[in-house]
Amino acid sequence: MENPHIHSKEKIQTENLGLVREISSKGLLSIDRRALETHRLKVKRVKEQQKSVDEINTLKEQISNIEGDIQEIKQLLLLQFQTKKDE
Repeated sequence: MENPHIHSKEKIQTENLGLVREISSKGLLSIDRRALETHRLKVKRVKEQQKSVDEINTLKEQISNIEGDIQEIKQLLLLQFQTKKDE
């Protein structure tokens, strides 16, 4: 089965069946579709994992902010109670 992306005048097959050499730039190009799909899946998984990590970090920050708010409310209530007690 011939790869439609390989034009004999522009690219030549190398010893490695997954690579061709572009004649004009002498660069190596991968033509391994399976490797490309595997790479794309890996990139997608890494992005999904990073999204999960980002969401967890956002939740941690929100919890920390809530803890600070609760501490501030507690201090205000104690101050209010102390003021009422001193009256």
